[in-house]
Amino acid sequence: GLSYLPVPGWARLLDVLTPGTVLLSLVGLAPLLALFGRRHIPTRAKGEGTKAMLTLMAGWWLLPALSLFVASRAAGQTVLIERYLLHTVVAQALVVAILYGRTPAPLARVALLMCLLPVPIVLAAQAWTRADGAASTRAPLRAAHAVDPVGAAPLFVCSGHPLSNRADWRHAPQQGSFLYSQLTVYPVPNRVYPLPFELDAAAKEYVRAAADGALKNAALVLFVGEPPSETTAWVQAFFVARGYTASFPVREGFGLLILRRHQVE
Repeated sequence: GLSYLPVPGWARLLDVLTPGTVLLSLVGLAPLLALFGRRHIPTRAKGEGTKAMLTLMAGWWLLPALSLFVASRAAGQTVLIERYLLHTVVAQALVVAILYGRTPAPLARVALLMCLLPVPIVLAAQAWTRADGAASTRAPLRAAHAVDPVGAAPLFVCSGHPLSNRADWRHAPQQGSFLYSQLTVYPVPNRVYPLPFELDAAAKEYVRAAADGALKNAALVLFVGEPPSETTAWVQAFFVARGYTASFPVREGFGLLILRRHQVE
């Protein structure tokens, strides 16, 4: 499959073609053109060059997204994904620069700063009150630290990205891969056993090998992943069959599964 995302509609295409940075820039551009546009009309030669450059940049901005939209509709699976369109950011910036070039430089700089500076300020303010998303691991990783503050228990962590199944997820990817970036944001002292996004034969063998080896005598095992997923259900059943009891103190988004070995009296 090309992607697990749904086939894009017109609203999705419009969202991709209208990035907030460009829209905010145009808000500041309108009054500048109204005040100074007529005074700074380029010469004919310069005007033709500007028109040609704008045509090129507009095509560079719009055609990739339109092409991926058509391909997604034809294939029935979307490839209209932002990371495939990052190179068009250059075209967007040049379009704005060309349009602002018709106004006096000092005022253009002030207008751009007034448009662009509020963006990081607003995003930073929202970050303090924004609720965790469905893929957030803040709650389960902090709960794991509360259960085991010294980090003695082994900790299985599922990646939230489908590409992890194709990556070398076994060898400490959390140290240099966005696939396990949650462990950089919310570090834990535990030894981490990474698992891919989807349960496959390699993931099952990895858990079995760990359980028969380093985890053979572990009294406590922690697991962070999606509670309703196939991986979570399989890990729970696997360790319960080996004499562990399971509990879920965190279930929202990515959850925390606590596995404790039965005490033999």
